[in-house]
Amino acid sequence: AISGRGIKPGLQRVRAGLKSLGNPHLQAPVILVAGTNGKGTTAKIIESMARSLGHRTFLFTSPHLIRLEERYRFDGGQVDADALNRGHQRCLQVLPGGATEAGYLSPFEWMTVVGFALAAERGADVWVLETGLGGRLDATNCTEPAVSVITSVGFDHMDRLGPDLVSI
Repeated sequence: AISGRGIKPGLQRVRAGLKSLGNPHLQAPVILVAGTNGKGTTAKIIESMARSLGHRTFLFTSPHLIRLEERYRFDGGQVDADALNRGHQRCLQVLPGGATEAGYLSPFEWMTVVGFALAAERGADVWVLETGLGGRLDATNCTEPAVSVITSVGFDHMDRLGPDLVSI
């Protein structure tokens, strides 16, 4: 039901959904990684460094290549399908059909909300989040990052993000 909703930049829906879930995104320090190129690699290196220091980590990346589970990594390991499905079901109990007081969540917003709920439930103490499309209005940017990292920014997705580097 959520999959046909397309891309909808903005933070109001995801913030409303997270509020209904008890604001799980405020339970741990966040390192937010944005940019056009290199953000996935940068996020993975940061997560690996945090884990090597003994932290319990959550890494959220985008997009997945084969399976949705690839987006969610806890302490270096990919979430299993059953755990992810249980997370989806728990979130659906609070947000039926992805409905929030600000409107219906887009697919990426839904994946973000579920990931944050799982990370809080598992007690991850450092979250490393890779933004999706854009950064400023991307669902991951609803957090209050302790650190924000911006990798190189190029002329990408100009039809959605704007005509110049400042807009992008």
